[in-house]
Amino acid sequence: ALHKLESEGLVKPLESRGFSVARDSREEMEDLFDIRAALEGYAIRLICDCIDEKSIAELQDLISKAENALKRKELDEIFRYNTQFHDALHGVISHKSRFHSLIADTRNYVLRYRKDSLHYLAGARRTIDGHKKLLLAISLKDPDLCERVMREHIQEAKEEALHKISDTVCAQS
Repeated sequence: ALHKLESEGLVKPLESRGFSVARDSREEMEDLFDIRAALEGYAIRLICDCIDEKSIAELQDLISKAENALKRKELDEIFRYNTQFHDALHGVISHKSRFHSLIADTRNYVLRYRKDSLHYLAGARRTIDGHKKLLLAISLKDPDLCERVMREHIQEAKEEALHKISDTVCAQS
């Protein structure tokens, strides 16, 4: 199991014995977000072509729940609804198992950074607004618009995560 984690860059072997948790560089973190943007940009194009009204209603319900959680300042709930929103989107193309797996793996890597940036009100508000834009683009059935909005959504998340990392580094200095 540790060797699998090592091959994924999540742990690194120590010179003597054992492993330690690997810290991604800023560049690696940026790369992960860029990979996610490419994968999810393509995914949303596919989703746009085949999503049904039931799935659209589910996405709207998750946005409403996240907005209610924001009013109560329940940031952990917002994080959970954010994850469920993206899970519901990806569920539309779950029949593409290899592609679906790539997206899930990439999201798991990125969530290490996203969780911190969603735990403040402005980041949570921006995320909910991004989901509203995505849902509007999906409702319009415009794959180009869907891809652009998704890439912008992930770019904003990347900028927030990078800002959060910079704040953490400055606080530790």
